[in-house]
Amino acid sequence: MHVRRFLFVAALVAAGLAGLSHGAGAAPLQMHRAVYDLSLLKADTMSDIANVSGRMVVEWRGGPSCDGYTSLQRVVTDMRSDEGLSRNDVRLSAWEALDGKSFRYERLTYFNGQRSEKVSGRVRSDPAADEASITIDGKPPVPLSGAVLFPASANIALIDAAQAGEKIVAQKVFDGAEEKATLSTAFIGKPVPPGKEARRVKILNAEAGKQLTGMKAWPMRVAYFEDGPGDSEPEFQMAFRLFPNGVVTKLELDYPDMSLAGHLVGLEYFSPGSC
Repeated sequence: MHVRRFLFVAALVAAGLAGLSHGAGAAPLQMHRAVYDLSLLKADTMSDIANVSGRMVVEWRGGPSCDGYTSLQRVVTDMRSDEGLSRNDVRLSAWEALDGKSFRYERLTYFNGQRSEKVSGRVRSDPAADEASITIDGKPPVPLSGAVLFPASANIALIDAAQAGEKIVAQKVFDGAEEKATLSTAFIGKPVPPGKEARRVKILNAEAGKQLTGMKAWPMRVAYFEDGPGDSEPEFQMAFRLFPNGVVTKLELDYPDMSLAGHLVGLEYFSPGSC
């Protein structure tokens, strides 16, 4: 099964990094670990998917004192279909340079307890020359289709756009979920009150929840497309609420054959500058 199905880095880990923005009215960066329970919202009637459940853990740290930003993500899902029950376990670790020009990552994929994939990559991007290249598992570099934004840089721009009242942001992003760039289009709504999920977090973690209940969040929907010519249907769409401090709640993950809900069930804050 395609790894993008179970990795939501560009919109989620990176959305947290959006809190790095230093635009007017930006909330302070809040490094954190977030835990989400995943459940099936609906499945296409033509698919053989009966149920999906799982858990996603996202962690990010870093800043100027760390020479960059690190992100960790693990997604474990159990899918029941006509073929029985299968477990997917995807783990992604990444580091992005402060200047947004270099990125390295390692991705491990397990299927039913057996490792099915291990990929290590390094990417360099030069926006001025509109060039980028990727080195996979130590092999010679291969050019990408023009300059790319890495998660932190892409989402600093995203949150700055939200603060400026912009409604649509289009970007070309490389996040390590695949060995290619992805085109994304983000639709940004008006800020809304924190809602039930923030209050639920406050019950689970009073200190973390207190910070959320004092903020409004932007409802966003991000669509991901193949990087290529011509019109196409999105491969994946993701809706969520993004708080100014980088915390994400109220997830909806939409694929051609199914939709998943992600509920924030755990939130831990790290001290500033934690590497």
